[in-house]
Amino acid sequence: MGNATAFKVVFSNEVYTLAESSIFGYDQVGNWQCDSGVTVTNSTITLNENQTGVTCTVTNDDLPAFVKIIKVTTGNSYDAADYQFNYTINGGVDTNFTTNVIIPINQHLNMTGNFTVFPGNYNITEADYANWTLVDSECAIWSVYENQTKKTIDPIRIENNTQDFNLNPFEIAECTFTNHHPTGYITGGGKVNLNETLFPTHHQSINNEFVESVTHGFELHCDTNSGPNNFEVNWLGHKFHLEELEVANCYDDGSINEPPPTGNGNNKPTLDIYHGEGYGRFDGVCDAYAEWTLDDNGEPGKADQIIALRIHDAGGNLVLNINPDDLNITNSSKSGVWYNGYLGDGEPWLDLESGNHQWTPHPQQSHGPKNTNPCAPVTP
Repeated sequence: MGNATAFKVVFSNEVYTLAESSIFGYDQVGNWQCDSGVTVTNSTITLNENQTGVTCTVTNDDLPAFVKIIKVTTGNSYDAADYQFNYTINGGVDTNFTTNVIIPINQHLNMTGNFTVFPGNYNITEADYANWTLVDSECAIWSVYENQTKKTIDPIRIENNTQDFNLNPFEIAECTFTNHHPTGYITGGGKVNLNETLFPTHHQSINNEFVESVTHGFELHCDTNSGPNNFEVNWLGHKFHLEELEVANCYDDGSINEPPPTGNGNNKPTLDIYHGEGYGRFDGVCDAYAEWTLDDNGEPGKADQIIALRIHDAGGNLVLNINPDDLNITNSSKSGVWYNGYLGDGEPWLDLESGNHQWTPHPQQSHGPKNTNPCAPVTP
């Protein structure tokens, strides 16, 4: 409750109307109350002639304001688990508290509810994260009564992740912070050897031939609109060559602490897991389709892995099948269902016998031109 107003009625007339000056930010709560047995009816009182010493009171309540935080992320890369952004809200009357917004895996948007605060000057600060670049922040001030934008605060002080604004009674500040997860690309290749005694049905090729080894080489971007994107796989005399990248998802798995561990945020500044899909040529024939999941476990590369790889020819026949259950990247966080490089059922990931997988981050979405797909139909 706010302040109460009290005064004594000392007039000699019989009927009086009670009123107070309007104070911005306060609303009258309830009815006037008078002592000395005086009854208030519709804010009027009746006094006997020469009656004095009557005190009448009315209570005022301060009107609230509201704050809401909206979190947006961009970039075709994700964390392999829910990611939490922390905020500090200061200002008003002794307001100082922290809150957070969690971006679920494979999503780019979430928000808080409405926080009730006192009217006044405020600032909201987003914590700093090494693997997320703040690219925009804006607070739009809305009137609860008018249900329309009254004023918009342009992005300011973006260099230290802070937004400043003023709230009047019954206004709500909807503050949006947009962070970009810098995309990048992964290069490398090498050779993996397969063990026929460990789930041999998951390491098969044409006519159920067991694949003893697979060699591969690649340059793959997190953004399908960037290029070039190349992926070549060789096994048992067969070859797949990627012509067009259809799906690219890049993840930062917090359980993979690839050296060197630089950066001050909760994430390391590189990504760890790449899931891709695309069309290409199998043994020179177009319209084959491949799906794969690779990781980078740091230098010198012996711990880098082919997590899963599956290739179909143009007729839909399965021609290479390695750990197909592990292609679902939404379940491939080592901090989730993975256990020391194995799926919950014990199926192994394939460490490189030779070679290396290496991430190269870049701050922009695009890197170079896309591939020209020789298998694509020619538009007349």
